[in-house]
Amino acid sequence: MDRLFRNSWFIRIISFLIALMLYTMVTAEQPTKNSTAVLLGTNDQSTTINETLDAKYDKDKEILYGLPDTVQIQVKGNSEEILKTKYTTTKSVYIDLTGKSPGTYKVHPEVSGFPSGVKLNIVPSTVTVTLEKKVTKTLPISVDLLNKGSLPAGYKLGTPVLSPKEVTVTGGQKLVDSISFVKGVLNAQDVTGAVNQQVPLNAYDENGNQLDVTLNPAVVRIKIPVVSPSKVVPIDIQPTGSPPDGESIKSVTLSSETVQIFGSHDVIDGIDSIHDIPLNLGNLNKSNQVDIKIPVPNGAEKVNPAKVTATVQFEKTVTKKISDIPIIVNDSTSKSRDVSFNDPQNRTVDVTISGAKSIISQIKSSDLKVVINIGSLSTGEHVVPILLTTPDFVDGVLSQTTADIVISNSSSGQ
Repeated sequence: MDRLFRNSWFIRIISFLIALMLYTMVTAEQPTKNSTAVLLGTNDQSTTINETLDAKYDKDKEILYGLPDTVQIQVKGNSEEILKTKYTTTKSVYIDLTGKSPGTYKVHPEVSGFPSGVKLNIVPSTVTVTLEKKVTKTLPISVDLLNKGSLPAGYKLGTPVLSPKEVTVTGGQKLVDSISFVKGVLNAQDVTGAVNQQVPLNAYDENGNQLDVTLNPAVVRIKIPVVSPSKVVPIDIQPTGSPPDGESIKSVTLSSETVQIFGSHDVIDGIDSIHDIPLNLGNLNKSNQVDIKIPVPNGAEKVNPAKVTATVQFEKTVTKKISDIPIIVNDSTSKSRDVSFNDPQNRTVDVTISGAKSIISQIKSSDLKVVINIGSLSTGEHVVPILLTTPDFVDGVLSQTTADIVISNSSSGQ
């Protein structure tokens, strides 16, 4: 054995094995390529961590601009302290602007809550921030409509209604003072009907740059009706029911004599009026007023106003006889036929009218229309009804309700 240890080759082999073993042990304990830890010595290591950067200032009265979200911290110490640093929840990094007046400052970040056995190096070592006075201002809201949608022919978007109409803006005084307008933008490219949705709001300066301020509320609700084609037409009221005993209607005054009807052109183009709308006299209130609902014509979408108020005036009823009203012959078939009257032979009738005294006193024979229609009758003798048309709120009674006539072809037409 002594001879073996005195052999130089044996010593060389043993030395090589020991060196190889030590090398393997050392390289096995070194950090991997992706780790931020660095072996400094037997016990010292280094690592880099990211930490949120906070700031101390009067947040109720001031606004801070330019503060980075995070900083890097190089931590040096033994492995136990570094591990402890990584998992400590009480550590923080901050800048302290307590008591500072508005202005721009270059400050060093400070730390708290880190283990005492580590050395720290903060990157960046200084930050530049601006402290401004916090102000609040109320401003009007607007919404821009882009790419208005494809609506049916004749239809268009109406006037937008915003809720709310104003917004409260909070931020640094210089920034708030530079606000030119607060608006939302609605892309109406795909709009095919009424709009009712929320739109985000932003504040802009006079150059259209968006500003970093707080808006309350941050959204606005916009409602936009769809306006269809329309036209204005007159309305005609037809009283129903009975007036008070001994009285007649003197006048009916409507809050609106016309209404606006809405709908497609092929519908409303064929509507010239809304007539025979019933006014029930039994529904009058103590002021002789009643609200009348306006019917929507077939095919139309709506009418505006949807109802009108009627005010009715009554007056004492009187009667009056108007004699010898000529009978008008209405022959829609031919103008070349002759008509002779067997009864009444003088081709006239008497009419007894009744109504409000102030109306009846002004009625003349020319205000009454007495007609017979013979357009559907052939030549020969016929008994036909006599039709009477009177002014509004006037009732009339004919002295006779039929006429005995003879229709013949005109001698000039034969």
